[in-house]
Amino acid sequence: MRTRAVLISAVAAVVAVTVVVLLRPAGDAAPLEADEDFGDVRVYAIDLDGAPVPEPGPDAQRVWDLFVRVATTAFAAEAMSEYRVGDAPDSDTMAYVHRDEDDPTLWTLAANIAYADDEDLLTSTLIHEYGHILSLGLAPDDTDAERGEALFEAYPDDFVSDYAATNVVEDFAETFQAFVLEDEPAPDSPVAEKILFFWDLPAYVEVRERIRTDLGWP
Repeated sequence: MRTRAVLISAVAAVVAVTVVVLLRPAGDAAPLEADEDFGDVRVYAIDLDGAPVPEPGPDAQRVWDLFVRVATTAFAAEAMSEYRVGDAPDSDTMAYVHRDEDDPTLWTLAANIAYADDEDLLTSTLIHEYGHILSLGLAPDDTDAERGEALFEAYPDDFVSDYAATNVVEDFAETFQAFVLEDEPAPDSPVAEKILFFWDLPAYVEVRERIRTDLGWP
């Protein structure tokens, strides 16, 4: 009887472990790291198919899928090395990108899934971040938001937003975002001339059309 009891206990233990594994949310296997903007983040590698590994949870996967629609799967597979996901509702940062520390030809996307349900805001943000990668620039140390706001107030016709006035990298990304989201402007202001810079480059016009088509926009 003792042998049978031990066997039953062993089977029960296996069943219990199996249930725990099945109930564990997808993405729990991803390692946790500290992040200045988002607190703890889960870190996923990007495989040769442009997919995060291990498989993220549904919100994180939805954000990644949207980024891939903006950037394309081929781009993600070729240029992205890492996807970092945090859940920080108190942070006003929705996403950011930076070069891979080990390979500067590759990029990392960090996303705050606290904003995952606001698809319009998230889409415009991911277009902005994609613009950073296309510009092939590292974000400079000058990220003084208050100074950016003051500059925007002094020269409102020169920037698409106060955030664009922060530095040249943010100016490029914000202007690229406006280029993708808005119609071609008339050349009647300095900021319009900035947007028209992209309209004069066939490669960027092609990117704009591809993004809008992939997102189902007219």
